[in-house]
Amino acid sequence: MIKVSIIIPIYNAEKYLEECLNSVINQTFKEIEIICINDCSKDNSINIIKNINDDRIILINNETNIGAGLSRNIALDRAKGEYVFFMDADDYITENFFEELYNTAIHYKSDMVSMLNVYDVYDDKSIKPYDLNYVYNLKKDFKGNSKANISNLYDGTKEGINVATWTKLWNRDFLIKNSIYYSSVLCYQDVEFFYKALIFDPKVSYNHIPKYFYRRHNNSITSKKSIDIKYFESLLLLINNCYNFYLDNNKKEYLKYMFNYSFSFLIYVLNNFEDKENAYKIIKKYIEKLNLNKDNFLNDYDYQLYNNIKYIDNYFNFLILINYIDTKKRLDITEKKLNNLVNTIAWFIPFRKLRDNFKNKLFS
Repeated sequence: MIKVSIIIPIYNAEKYLEECLNSVINQTFKEIEIICINDCSKDNSINIIKNINDDRIILINNETNIGAGLSRNIALDRAKGEYVFFMDADDYITENFFEELYNTAIHYKSDMVSMLNVYDVYDDKSIKPYDLNYVYNLKKDFKGNSKANISNLYDGTKEGINVATWTKLWNRDFLIKNSIYYSSVLCYQDVEFFYKALIFDPKVSYNHIPKYFYRRHNNSITSKKSIDIKYFESLLLLINNCYNFYLDNNKKEYLKYMFNYSFSFLIYVLNNFEDKENAYKIIKKYIEKLNLNKDNFLNDYDYQLYNNIKYIDNYFNFLILINYIDTKKRLDITEKKLNNLVNTIAWFIPFRKLRDNFKNKLFS
């Protein structure tokens, strides 16, 4: 019986593909299938797959290049495993990876098992904990139930869930039943997939014992995101895809959580994009089409951000206003902390008149 389907889209991955596949083939957990989707590779990738003698490998050859997202969808529909895992063709994993995640999934009857023990592997072969790896130095409680959901991702904790495709083992029936598939957007597909899945309230557990090694390249898609406007446009497309998906599934009440993440991420990408003025115009054009009100946002800051983009004509003026708002926000937080500190100190002064004099002098 196949318990886990590992889905690996492949495009010109010959340099690292063998290491990737060997790390999957040599798992201590044997009840797996390895679905390799060759997306019209022009290098030696297909021969590397064919030369591996393992009947658990299933090779699918796309007739045209359709991208990683749509390739994953083809494999998801073909998969027979109770659970599925989406892996990149240049990454690799520890040999206990699927034994740990599957056993956790069964124990907690999970729709999703979160795994945050991720490491970056650089071209110079150096290895460092991934930016969002909060668990690499955990001493105990490596696995358990998680309360994470769309309203609280438990960022920075062992219960946290991350948007990255390769940080989760999914129950296949959960995905199919709720029509959770990848789209054809050029990049950020994992963000869209993640926020579509969360509106159906998946039962989440975590296991941070196994390790995932994520390869970073200077010439990868990640490096192009700050230069090519098509990658920036794909971020807006995924927001729009999620927006329509929420409305189609009568889940409008969850829009505020999706916007809270996506708008913050949008501004982060904008501020790191080379041609900021052009990118801002694209955002503004999209925002102007949305008919949103305050109820669609999680807080005043998000709603203010939406309105600022809608009515400010250029990136320079937008940046000035955002910096002002952020500075004021930080000052408000600092003032609140100072007030709390003064009140705490004043509490130890025995006479009320002396307490009031103390506070008045500090705040005068």
